[in-house]
Amino acid sequence: MSRFFRILKSAQSQYISALHNRPVITKAVTSGTLYFISDSISQGIENFNRKDEDKQPFQWARATRMAIFGFFITGPTFHYWYNILDTSFPKKNTRHIIIKSVLDQILCAPLFDAVFFTGLGLLEFKSWAEIKDKLKKDWLFTYLVDCSVWPIFNIFSFKYIPNSQRVTMMNLFNIAWTAFLANTNYSH
Repeated sequence: MSRFFRILKSAQSQYISALHNRPVITKAVTSGTLYFISDSISQGIENFNRKDEDKQPFQWARATRMAIFGFFITGPTFHYWYNILDTSFPKKNTRHIIIKSVLDQILCAPLFDAVFFTGLGLLEFKSWAEIKDKLKKDWLFTYLVDCSVWPIFNIFSFKYIPNSQRVTMMNLFNIAWTAFLANTNYSH
């Protein structure tokens, strides 16, 4: 068992080093990988809830689109967004934590939720009319759920997680959130 923990500790050390030396690409790869995992979980849940005759084979293209979105949009976006927040409000006191959480929820979250549906629509080669219809159907619901989930995580994150590791922690928490987003995106 100690060999396992040494390997785990070494992997953690290498990952922390990569976050320090190449933060944007490391966060992009992490986001892409975890978006792929999230969509895979979402597909599994969807199939679990279907009758045997309605079960679908694993959709590699769908999971890959999610990974592409995570890699190109989520990782880099949140790297820079969290840097802006932490530079503008550097203290870990209650006032700065609340300000960052509120700004994240009123500026970033609604925009990001819209970018998610738009980006996936573009990757699926949907028309602008289809994308606008998707936004009308799912954006507000998604944003309201977002408002019930992310502020709690963000308050914890801004208080206890170092900036260099915040996108990684967000992505780990994001596994469930992205599975929800994937399910919302592909359920209609």
